[in-house]
Amino acid sequence: MPLHRLTRACLASCLLLTAGAGFTTAATAAIPAAASTASDSVAITDSINTQTIKKNPKNVVVYDLAILEILDVLGVKVSGLSLPQKKGSFPPFLSQYESGPYYNAGNPFKPDFETLRKEKPDLIIGGERAFESTDKFREIAPTLEMTLDHAHLLQSLEQRTRSLGELFDRQPQAEAAIKALEEDVNKVRPLAEKAGTAMTILTTGDKLMGYGSGGKYGFITDFIGFKDATPLTHNSRFGEVIDSARIAKANPQWIFVIDRDSVLGKSPGYSNARKLLDNADVKGTDAAKNNRIIYLNAQEIYGSGGITTYRNQAQRIYQLLKDAK
Repeated sequence: MPLHRLTRACLASCLLLTAGAGFTTAATAAIPAAASTASDSVAITDSINTQTIKKNPKNVVVYDLAILEILDVLGVKVSGLSLPQKKGSFPPFLSQYESGPYYNAGNPFKPDFETLRKEKPDLIIGGERAFESTDKFREIAPTLEMTLDHAHLLQSLEQRTRSLGELFDRQPQAEAAIKALEEDVNKVRPLAEKAGTAMTILTTGDKLMGYGSGGKYGFITDFIGFKDATPLTHNSRFGEVIDSARIAKANPQWIFVIDRDSVLGKSPGYSNARKLLDNADVKGTDAAKNNRIIYLNAQEIYGSGGITTYRNQAQRIYQLLKDAK
């Protein structure tokens, strides 16, 4: 039976914390999550355990766009993935993977096991949406469960990048990617730390969900550097359901919005989120009065969420803060 998601989240945190010191926005010590065991294999720590994997697998299947972002930055070719039903579903920097020489491995929530058995991959890389299929994947091929640990997001991104860099002999590319990410974070953080309080709100249907430090979308405070406008309770996936009165009471100086429905094609121009936030409570906040309600790129953050995504967020927020001075 697969591990429960909560167990997975706890294991991920424990593995990361035992792998190395906590992330700081200054230069970070290397996390020894991938250690060579032989010239042709490497020990990889994923969110469940540590496995010895043969280096440079050729036929690679990926179910997690965040990990695909890392592989793309490293220059690693993949053979199979969860192809979208329509073009334009992936962020532009991953659009080349929407068609081409890739076999469709099925939806992450419903993988195509028949295709996997036919294609005989050398490695399957799962993730949060495909987690429940991990045991079945491992019956077909070596499998890495590489869900990011959002409670320690930057540390997790770095660990995944280093591990994959060693697995595919792309260590220089991995270190260059990590350095670029840290530089972007180190650039924006001093401005954000002085910019005041913030709330991150995900809108979906008629619901408002708040995320703060340690949450899945807690990066605004966790590594960008804003202060939480109000404490929020959440687990590894879901934020705290809030309402406009809660936003008014917190009175954030910045509001960052992720419109989930826009990723699903139900909210052009973030129309659903704008409708939900168009009320007197929200308009009375310092964020609204100072035109600091920022609609983040939900296609990147909700749909993907890897190393390129968070570099893009850091760069955009840096420019916003620079212009606001």
